[in-house]
Amino acid sequence: MKRLENKSVIITAAGQGIGRETAIRFLNEGANVIATDINRSHKLEELSKQYPKIKIHTLDSTNADDVKKFCNNISKIDILFNCVGFVHNGTILECEEKDWDFSFNVNVRSMYLMIKGIIPKMIDQKSGVIIRLGKPEEVAALAAYLASDESAFSTGVVYSLDGGMTI
Repeated sequence: MKRLENKSVIITAAGQGIGRETAIRFLNEGANVIATDINRSHKLEELSKQYPKIKIHTLDSTNADDVKKFCNNISKIDILFNCVGFVHNGTILECEEKDWDFSFNVNVRSMYLMIKGIIPKMIDQKSGVIIRLGKPEEVAALAAYLASDESAFSTGVVYSLDGGMTI
């Protein structure tokens, strides 16, 4: 099934884990994928070698100038998947202020910057999807559905993709 045929997609933190699996899944669904990561690690390079149709781009999504420059070079975008994230190891008592700042920058500021840079293009196009943990392939499957036209009638729905932890 090619649910994302000819859709243009940006996935942040696509070098590994959920981002990587989603990039592969979206490609298999027919999307034109731009996979970003903070550095051009061997994992991002490996993704490009295994899947040559995936375009890779080094992007620090916590850096406003980098995000602005990146977004200015994007002409059409149908889907933005803000996949970048960081969880501090330990309790709040063990979390230093620098750790808190880093976590906030990665988990909140980066999403703000990416959305601010991409949403004007989606408004101009009058279409677009912005997607916000389980196994990477489980998140990728829901993300593919949410990004597809099949979810067009879904509005204001909260999907608890947490293996039942919130029940």
